[in-house]
Amino acid sequence: VIPTTASCGDLNPDYINITNRLKSQITDVARNFNPKLEIFLEEVGNVLVITVPEGKNKPYSVNGKFFMRYGPNSQQLERD
Repeated sequence: VIPTTASCGDLNPDYINITNRLKSQITDVARNFNPKLEIFLEEVGNVLVITVPEGKNKPYSVNGKFFMRYGPNSQQLERD
C-alpha cells in the first residue's frame, strides 16, 4: 500500500497522483514475472491497493532472476 504522499522510485516524493499511467507502470512490472503473475489494483480513497495473490506456479523469475522470500525480505538466488 502506497499512500499518495509517499515516495516511490522515480515518482515525485511530494505527491503521487493515482493515474492510469501509474497503474500501467505497476502492471508492466508484474508482466516481467515468469510465469505470468496476476495482480489486482484498487483505489481506496487516496491509496492505491495492490493485491498479489500467492502464486501456485513457483518458482517465479523476474527479468530472468529468481528470488526467495525470507520473512519480510526477498533474497536473490544463485544459479547453483
